[in-house]
Amino acid sequence: MTFGAFALWALLAPGRALAAPAFAAPSAGQPGLAVGSDPQGTLRAKLCSAASCDLSDGVELGVPRALAPNVPRARLELVGIGNGRRAIVVTVPGGADGRPFQAIVVAPLVGGTPSILFAEQTGLIEGPDGVRLGKSVAISEPDEGGARRIVVGLQREDLELCGRPAVLSPQMLSPQDLTLHAAKVQRLLPAEREQAAELGAVRTPDDAQAASVGVLSALGASSALGAVSGVTDGRLDTAWVENRGGSGRGEFVIMRAPPELPLKAFDLVVRSAAPSVPKSAVPRELWLVTKSQIFHVTLPDEAATAPGQRFRVILPKPVQTDCVGLVLEAAFEERPNAEVGVVELAAVSDLGAVDPAGLVAALAGGGERARAAGALLRALGVPGFAAIIAGFDTLDEGGRRVALDAVDAAACEQSIPVYVAAIGSGIEAERVHAKDRLLRCGRASADLLVERFLKAKPGPALSLVDELALVAPDRAVEALAVRIAKAPTRERRGLRVVLARAAALAEARASVVRLLGDAGLPNVVTLDLLRALGPRVPSFQPFATAALGRLEADASFRTRYLMLEPAAKLAPGDARARAAVERSLVDRSDARLRVRALEVIPRDAQASAAFLAGLSDESPRVREASAHGLLDVRASGAAPKLSTLLADDAWPLVRRAAAEALAALPPEPKGDAALLAALADEAWGVRAAAAAALGARHVARAVDGLRRHFVDAEEHFEVRRSAAAALAALCDQASLDALTKSANKLTDPLATVEERAVAESALRALSALAPPDLPARLKALLASSSAPAAQRAIADSAKVKACR
Repeated sequence: MTFGAFALWALLAPGRALAAPAFAAPSAGQPGLAVGSDPQGTLRAKLCSAASCDLSDGVELGVPRALAPNVPRARLELVGIGNGRRAIVVTVPGGADGRPFQAIVVAPLVGGTPSILFAEQTGLIEGPDGVRLGKSVAISEPDEGGARRIVVGLQREDLELCGRPAVLSPQMLSPQDLTLHAAKVQRLLPAEREQAAELGAVRTPDDAQAASVGVLSALGASSALGAVSGVTDGRLDTAWVENRGGSGRGEFVIMRAPPELPLKAFDLVVRSAAPSVPKSAVPRELWLVTKSQIFHVTLPDEAATAPGQRFRVILPKPVQTDCVGLVLEAAFEERPNAEVGVVELAAVSDLGAVDPAGLVAALAGGGERARAAGALLRALGVPGFAAIIAGFDTLDEGGRRVALDAVDAAACEQSIPVYVAAIGSGIEAERVHAKDRLLRCGRASADLLVERFLKAKPGPALSLVDELALVAPDRAVEALAVRIAKAPTRERRGLRVVLARAAALAEARASVVRLLGDAGLPNVVTLDLLRALGPRVPSFQPFATAALGRLEADASFRTRYLMLEPAAKLAPGDARARAAVERSLVDRSDARLRVRALEVIPRDAQASAAFLAGLSDESPRVREASAHGLLDVRASGAAPKLSTLLADDAWPLVRRAAAEALAALPPEPKGDAALLAALADEAWGVRAAAAAALGARHVARAVDGLRRHFVDAEEHFEVRRSAAAALAALCDQASLDALTKSANKLTDPLATVEERAVAESALRALSALAPPDLPARLKALLASSSAPAAQRAIADSAKVKACR
């Protein structure tokens, strides 16, 4: 059975509200049939002689309980199916998932109850997203006599006719016996078929047989004997053969096409001489379908008797599409048990059958022709990808971009060489593209990344090992060890950053442990590995201490200096490492070692003695580092020595460090006096530190001196900023006017950078002091471009309680 195209009800509106039952009057041997709801709202069907019959004892249609509230909105359609006979089709709107319930009911020719031929939820209701499937009910347009056809079939989310709904395994309601029978249906709408271009197929010369290329890839078919892929595999000993019989009308196969490639023609092989191909009937008419166009193709008579011969269908103009469908219409031989088949369908482009190397050359520039060449290379598969690998380094930027897009379709073992080459590119877009794809390939790319990294120049090498650290951190650690052993100091800095990132991952632990335990590892590698481990180095005990012990034998300054940081990280739990740091604290050979030891030693009670002793060191840098250490440990016993340094040390950097350390200690007379005196220090850095410390220690008698420094326009701006903060900490209300005047400098477009910095500090101080009239004081600011800063200051002042 066949019939014209139909529309899926699942795509229609729910229909009118259910006001009365649908009634099919007795006709052509059918008794009367009524379908509607009973007083309880249940849909039922009953054989009746009139529409007004009582449905309470009718046959229940079986609407799912979840859809019962939708029954009042059900659509009941009386459909004339030919021969004077009728069916009633019921559609109850779906729930939240949108899947309706549908039923097909007829009055049988024999029997006393209605026949419910179909009653199920329809739509894509089974399977994961992308491959869902489910039943469908469709109704054709009326034929010349007004008859319509009702079809039940399967629909699949992944098998549409290039965007058009396609019913699979269709069954049609027969007007003869009122049952469902397997049928052949034409899925294309009549309007589309009427507007299709009429094309012929011309036999191609023997020397043009290779002009088409296999860019099409079969995805699925409405029915098939054997594999669907035979229609696009480039072989003449395989084919797609439909499995519905007769003319095959309406049976189809769907193929993926490269959307970048303009297709100007198609080559068809419809008969094969190979014994492995079933002796199928040859199509006489068929449709070639894209998402936006349909072409009606008629083959010449010789197609039925020309095994292996190609017939070319030239399109009116080139088309670009990602989908091509072939739909059968008629065959040269239409026996009931015939199967109609197509041996091969191939696309023809302007690039013809250019060899892979020539297609790679055509990628240059990255324009429209290049994109078409890329689509062909991708369609060629392994040979195309191999050509891209061979020619990638010769391409310009545009060509490389298209080549990267093409190899995205390749398996990792084929695409990795191109991505690795792109990683070392100077073009950021290429690197980003390649890095993303290599992450997907994972460890499969490690071998090539290691090989290229060890041979690359410093810049590209860093990009390569950075990617290696992501996909195979253990391999990255091992490869970095090899390269660091020979790399110059400037390059090692960048390599150590990647080493730190790789070593932090659990997958790299075994490699790190092996390297730490390797007595033959060059000291430069051992040292960089310990430094790269950073705060995680204690987690690699006892291997880290063993590695540190090997470094102690190296007398070079570089090693002795740089090993102090990892040694300090190990010191809290390792006596040997702590001893190494403490030896450097008293090493008289070079003050830089003592400074570094003071900088990295753990800030604990044991360190306080070292910091106090360091205040008396002959090196100003050691004294400075000791004061900074005391700032961290807040040793109150250090105040006298710090006060002495602040008053008497010849080095401003030491005096400043002493003032900063005193800021962290409780107030006491000697320290306060030293800080007050330091407000007159010749070095502005010392004055600024002293002002900040007086505020932090809340030395109330410093207010007058701090105010003088703040209002002194000749004072260094950093001293004025520290003084403003200290005045706020001391809650000095007498400074409000001076602070207000300074803050309003933010409205002056000619104010210097330094003046604006002081003004910002004054605004913060006003916010901390939180005077009740603050909005009035900032009126000018609120009307200027600095309004947001003023508004924040006012909002923050509402949270301040200390000065109220």
